[in-house]
Amino acid sequence: MSDSGITPAQFLVLATIDGNGPQRQTDLAKRLRVTEASVSQTVSRMEANGHVERRADGRANLIDLTAVGRALHEAVKPQHRAHIARQFEPLDDNHLAQLAILLEQLVTVPSKE
Repeated sequence: MSDSGITPAQFLVLATIDGNGPQRQTDLAKRLRVTEASVSQTVSRMEANGHVERRADGRANLIDLTAVGRALHEAVKPQHRAHIARQFEPLDDNHLAQLAILLEQLVTVPSKE
């Protein structure tokens, strides 16, 4: 992703918003299982680069992708998928099945607040 000029954290923000719609910063931090301060710094950089925008929604701001951010996410997705596929190449079908079970369990574990 270094060719695209975004960090892995920024890619996760793009992917999360693309997959789940506009997010409050608090909700985005919970989804990503990181601190609000971390999300705030990442989103501020992304906003400065024109990848996301904050929109007023009552008393909160929603973070949404701009057209530039959406296009960037679409352009980087194939690189990200290829990178992930390379990471799992050493695993055989049995190990991949076990990993899928473990990941499903991990995803369903509530995050600590």
